[in-house]
Amino acid sequence: MAFYKALENVELKKYSEASPSNFKVIFYSKGLFKSTKLFDKEIKAKVSTYFEDDSKSSLMISKEFSHLDADILFVRDFDNKKSAYKRGGWLASLFLALDKYGVESANIYVDTTQQFKDKNFVFELVKTAEKATYRYTDTNPNTKKETTLRNVEVCVEKSSAALKRSVELGLNVGRGANTARNLGNRPANHATPTYIADQIKALAKEIGGFKVKVLEEEDMEKLGMGSLLSVSRGSVEPAKLVTMEYQGGKKGGKPVVLVGKGVTFDTGGISLKPGAKMDEMKWDMSGAGSVIGTMCAVAASKIPVNLVCAVGLTENMPAGNATKPGDVVTSMSGQTIEI
Repeated sequence: MAFYKALENVELKKYSEASPSNFKVIFYSKGLFKSTKLFDKEIKAKVSTYFEDDSKSSLMISKEFSHLDADILFVRDFDNKKSAYKRGGWLASLFLALDKYGVESANIYVDTTQQFKDKNFVFELVKTAEKATYRYTDTNPNTKKETTLRNVEVCVEKSSAALKRSVELGLNVGRGANTARNLGNRPANHATPTYIADQIKALAKEIGGFKVKVLEEEDMEKLGMGSLLSVSRGSVEPAKLVTMEYQGGKKGGKPVVLVGKGVTFDTGGISLKPGAKMDEMKWDMSGAGSVIGTMCAVAASKIPVNLVCAVGLTENMPAGNATKPGDVVTSMSGQTIEI
């Protein structure tokens, strides 16, 4: 598994550089739409009349039934009176619509929305595009087919270095999130502690910029990590402790430290969990997945920060040698813990 890539290409382009035949997405905001140079008076009048009905949220115009050179989806602008967190759902619905229409390449004219005034909007849109296009298909041939969207051109009248950076950051954060999701969605007999540790090393080699160190159970025994080791006692899968280190900030500067729980499957051990929905315990490593995805996004984006990430990878299974309720183990700090 590599640094997950749902979209093949995402670029910032000026209007004059945009691919003319691509499916177009235009946001409808009364004031901005009136002043746009993208359409003639006839189109402006027809679209504005359509959106006078407040119940209308979108309008699709086919090039086959108009004089336009491409299919266009007009989307009513986000209502700023609504809670800010709902903007993410509004953006996600846009990409669901593109999937519905079977769009492979889309030009999204981001400066046609009032949201463009928010410096984080382009970042959020690109991040959402990458996340919304994600599908897990690695081990299940019956999974919903992959989306058709492959290329996105983020179109603006005037480009800038800040906008290009927003596109880059949004794409890398989206890919980091999808990398975490893909690790979590893999079945527990695939995403073992050993598999995930190997994937971290492969990601470090692919992306570059961060170092990886893997501690085996023998190393942890020497360091007195009795607490972590107590979890894997009943499993045939050996535990791993993986640390990742990225130095993008000042030399010697204090790092941000993230720690992720990585129980690749948690049966509850001797205290067995109920069988119903136990399959969902494969996601008990999602904390580790999130930390791994964060490191990938930070390193790929070359963020100026020092970051250290640690993930404890283990499987909790019942067995004759599994840790029992009431057992006492000793942690690396020397503290004793009654299970």
